Amino acid sequence: MAPAGGRTRPRRKTLSTMRFTDFTQPAPYRTTDWPRSLQVSHRQLGVTFPVPGQANVLVWAPLADDVALWLPAEAALLPLTKDLFGYWQLTTDQLAPGDLYAFVLNGQHPAESDSPAPDPTDRDPAERSPAERSPTERSPTERSPTERSPTERSPTERSPTERSPTERSPTERSPTERSPTERSPIPMLPDPASLSQPEGVHGLSRAVDTGTFPWEDTGWVNPPLAQYLLYELHTGTFTPEGTFAGIEEKLDYLKALGVNAIEIMPIAEFPGDRNWGYDGVNLFAAHHAYGGATALQHLVDACHFRGIAVVLDVVYNHFGPEGNYLSQFGPYLTDQYNTPWGKAVNYDDAWCDGVRRYVIENALMWLRDFHVDALRLDAVHAIKDFSPIHILRELRQRVDELSAQTGRTYYLIVESDLNDPRVINPLTEHGYGMDAQWVDEFHHALRVSVGEEPAGYYADYERVYHLSKSYIDAYAYDGQFSQVRQKRFGLKVERHPGHQFIVFSQNHDQVGNRKGGERSCHLYSFEMLKLMAGAVLVSPFIPMLFMGEEWAETNPFFYFVHHSDPALIASVRAGRQAEFAAFYEDGNMPDPQRKQTFRQTKLQWHLPTEQPHQTLLRYYQTLITLRKQLPALYNLNRQTLRVFPDEEAHTLVLHRWHQDQHLLCLMNFTTETRTVQLPDLPGDWTKLLDSADQAWLGPEGDSPTPDQCTGNASVYLHPESIVLYAQGHESYRVTLPPPIPERLFIPH
Repeated sequence: MAPAGGRTRPRRKTLSTMRFTDFTQPAPYRTTDWPRSLQVSHRQLGVTFPVPGQANVLVWAPLADDVALWLPAEAALLPLTKDLFGYWQLTTDQLAPGDLYAFVLNGQHPAESDSPAPDPTDRDPAERSPAERSPTERSPTERSPTERSPTERSPTERSPTERSPTERSPTERSPTERSPTERSPIPMLPDPASLSQPEGVHGLSRAVDTGTFPWEDTGWVNPPLAQYLLYELHTGTFTPEGTFAGIEEKLDYLKALGVNAIEIMPIAEFPGDRNWGYDGVNLFAAHHAYGGATALQHLVDACHFRGIAVVLDVVYNHFGPEGNYLSQFGPYLTDQYNTPWGKAVNYDDAWCDGVRRYVIENALMWLRDFHVDALRLDAVHAIKDFSPIHILRELRQRVDELSAQTGRTYYLIVESDLNDPRVINPLTEHGYGMDAQWVDEFHHALRVSVGEEPAGYYADYERVYHLSKSYIDAYAYDGQFSQVRQKRFGLKVERHPGHQFIVFSQNHDQVGNRKGGERSCHLYSFEMLKLMAGAVLVSPFIPMLFMGEEWAETNPFFYFVHHSDPALIASVRAGRQAEFAAFYEDGNMPDPQRKQTFRQTKLQWHLPTEQPHQTLLRYYQTLITLRKQLPALYNLNRQTLRVFPDEEAHTLVLHRWHQDQHLLCLMNFTTETRTVQLPDLPGDWTKLLDSADQAWLGPEGDSPTPDQCTGNASVYLHPESIVLYAQGHESYRVTLPPPIPERLFIPH
């Protein structure tokens, strides 16, 4: 029946009466449009060159009214076309690899006149004014300042290139020469996905075609993660050159040491020429001071040629404070959460899709276009994301897609202090799917065992008790009450293999975050250094060394920056002082802004040719060889392990085995001789290594530990020493490599 007025009321649709096509009608922002904008096979953000002679430009600026590409070489301003989801795009033949460019938002760059001026030379010189005559036709008083010689002109009369930066006006100085207050708030903005910033974070971007590099690593196979022996390094301080090419010069040394994976601290463009790397703002740009994109590709290729994997440290929990123009493009940050760096990266607030894509494309680029083997994600506990799919989980999914396309294996390693196995649980178990994580707790427990004062975060650890627990459970706290946190903390990780945990006795944080940047050699005896190295390398986890520890580098590892904003510099100084006040109540920390602080941090490559550094290096090389050749050590099965701590004597016995091979690691953390009873196991034990042996510059006199002994025997240990015994499978037959030649330290 028709209602009053004669119009037929439309029948209300129910789920049973709806056709399937009702769900798929075109809409301005259909969710099905979103996946097509991200391709794991190639980068799309920024400037790309899909075919010769053509550049594609894609930038995310969802709140902009208009976006244009500025090409300074041609003084050309090219408008971009608005696309879905806040993206702007352009295809042009006016931009080529190597060209400088920038973006202009919501504005117009001043146009320059193209109309030619009348030529005064068409008239007789006598008819021209002084200004129209040539310099040779004018008298000296009629010449302009630019026509006089530079010595005849005052600073204001010289051209900008003839004046020093302090004599130029702010508009004449380059972006890196201007102070922050002199820089224009919007004028020309660097590309958020720039691959090169030759003038630094405030300068123009440079177009780079990553697809032209002649890779020679087609036969490279990323080793199983369980076989990784990591070496953390900082590009700027690892070598005198402080560049990617400088690292290449030392690859043969690292290979001779036994390292098969280097972990490079962050290299994304940061302010100035010196920084740890965690203040990066151009996430896609390899820092210009290190050599840039092509030099990084060359380094990775050289690593693979020598059988060395490359792990790149990336920072997705915050952006640096200086040169960060991202917020002018879009809502990359959110004030929904507080972080130590201010606003959080926007992973779950309005417009977060563009931010998530930005981060995921960045990660995929390093793996795909630079052939990096693994990423180390900084402090993921500081990532705030309550989306249905956490950003780490989505990243894992995308990396798996890339792996399926390329046939290569990629690892995702995280720094997390949550003691939450969800981070490393597989996707099928609703985890984030990360392959491995750093275990700071092992470091803390080891440090307290060797004598570190229980202050700050060390206050939660009790000598060998927590070290023993970390050997067994990885996490020292997996549900127990933490005095430092004043709550129960952590969950158990019972089913996870040893290769999901990375342990160390030093790293950039634990050294650099001390008042004086003291390395272990500044704090402990030579004997204790050998014990600490052994404790890490016999663990059932992936070991990581920090650059220079293998020869007891004596230069500290300071925290350093190179900002240009005086207020920011003062803030960094005050922040560092306050952050570590709980550890160091007396004295001041080194000034992170001073160039000398950076210079004092560089490794001294002559030290490995001198004693005792030379012997310690050989000791490390021997330990690494044992780990690689003994099945009981290189099989990271956490179930084939027992620990016998003696908290009163402050000793520890670690028993590891694989099939019929057994290994005992006896550790004495005191400054006195101790007696340790071996486990009651049948068979004879053969001594493989004694850190107190004179071959390792141990104490004078014969070592009290016997070369052969039986189960349940009592063994005397030298102070601050570690002894390795083995049995079964002719396990004592180990082939040691030759000593590392001096030419690998100091090239002739």
